[in-house]
Amino acid sequence: MILCALLVAAPSLAAEGAAVHIEDLAWLSGDWRGEDPSEDFEERYTTAAGGTILGTSRIVQDGKAVHVEFLLIEEKPEGIFLTVILPGRKNILFQLKQADASTLVFEADNEGMPERLTYLRTADNRLTIRLEKQGRAIDFKLKKAGASLILE
Repeated sequence: MILCALLVAAPSLAAEGAAVHIEDLAWLSGDWRGEDPSEDFEERYTTAAGGTILGTSRIVQDGKAVHVEFLLIEEKPEGIFLTVILPGRKNILFQLKQADASTLVFEADNEGMPERLTYLRTADNRLTIRLEKQGRAIDFKLKKAGASLILE
């Protein structure tokens, strides 16, 4: 699997003991659009400021929002944390466990919730978000808004 190979081969800031700071996640900033034509999927992330990155996520199908979430990535003394805020539902708290120049792996220990969330930058303008729960994985493929449709 390509994801596993990249995680093993790429040097990890977190694994090497180097402190990971919110600014190291700068490549995530911007507007990202899903590549699946059957739905309108978008994610947006701000630049890092004040030890935080803010994000939003929305999926629209047949003209209706079927999923909305707000994201807070924050640097704390214990590490970097991602809180997924789902309106009307329980928040999900993830901690950054692995990071390098193109990969972020967040893990949670919330029972019944997703266990792992991986952001994998496959090119400057391509992003795969992998959600893992109970042994299953779902990949969301996105491209940076304004990026060419031609693969590099």
